[in-house]
Amino acid sequence: MAARTFTREEVEPAFIASWTVLHEWLDVLTPEELGRASTVEGWTVVDLTAHVGVAMGALISAEVADDLLVSRLIEIIVHGDDLARSLPGRPAPVFSRDAMHVVVRTLLDMLSTRAPGRSVEVRVPPFAAVQCVEGPRHTRGTPPNTIQTDPLTWIRLATGRMTWDDGLSSGAVLASGERADLRTLLPLF
Repeated sequence: MAARTFTREEVEPAFIASWTVLHEWLDVLTPEELGRASTVEGWTVVDLTAHVGVAMGALISAEVADDLLVSRLIEIIVHGDDLARSLPGRPAPVFSRDAMHVVVRTLLDMLSTRAPGRSVEVRVPPFAAVQCVEGPRHTRGTPPNTIQTDPLTWIRLATGRMTWDDGLSSGAVLASGERADLRTLLPLF
C-alpha cells in the first residue's frame, strides 16, 4: 500500500493553524510554569518551548517542501501534547481535525511501510485504517487481527510517548487476534 501524499493545500493551513494554537497556548504560561520539568527527559517547559519555537518560526515565512511541513506538523502536535502533559493543570491545546488527520495518517503510513502486509488492521477512527504485518492475508469481513485506538493514543504510541503495554492495560488500545501486537514495531522513530 502506497503512503498517502498530502498536498500543500491540505498541509499548509493545518500547519499554520496548529502553530497558532500552540503559540497562543504558550503565550499565557507563567514564569513558574515555564520553569517546570517537561515530560521530555532533561528538558524544562521553557526548553521545549524554545525548541518548538525556533523550528516553527523559521518555517512560517519560508517556502518549504510539503513533506517538511508534514514533519513539522507532527512536531507541533507531539510537542503540544508533551507540553500539555507537562502542565496537567492547564487545558491542552486543541488542534484542528485536519491537522490530526494528517498526523495520524502519516504515522499509520509509516507503520505500514515498516511492516508491510495485510494480516493486521490498525484502526484510528475517524481518520484512517491501514493493513500491515506479513502473514495470512485478510480479504473480506472483520479481520481476525485488529487494533483500534483513538488519535492521541496512536500519536503517543507511534512517537514513544506511551508504551504498547501501557496502551493495552489502560484500555486505550483494543487489540484482538494473535498477530495484533505492535510492541516490536513501535515507536516508529
